[in-house]
Amino acid sequence: MYALTPVLIVGIIFFTISVVISLLIYYRSRERQMLIEKNLDPSQIKDFYQRKKINSTIWLKLGIISIAFGIGLAVGNILYEIYPNSEYLIAFGIFIFTGIGSIISYFVSKKYDD
Repeated sequence: MYALTPVLIVGIIFFTISVVISLLIYYRSRERQMLIEKNLDPSQIKDFYQRKKINSTIWLKLGIISIAFGIGLAVGNILYEIYPNSEYLIAFGIFIFTGIGSIISYFVSKKYDD
């Protein structure tokens, strides 16, 4: 039973991803059909989807926060090697550096918005 568990987990993950993708494709095509039934131009449909674009600075923010998280994890592990009886140092490093990364990403995105 225990040898089968990883296979089932991977199978469930791939099944879930495929269901989500197929539902997205189905509902997107259904939405286009409904817009065509309302006698909209294909160019208007294209403009409708372009308005939903995600702000590109969100990827920059996510990258800065991820880098800060990794630095915090590394610093926490280094501090844990120095002081082995303090288990909280890893979490401390992660939270401190992720907070610093969030603050930096705020100022960087503010710069790009101006």
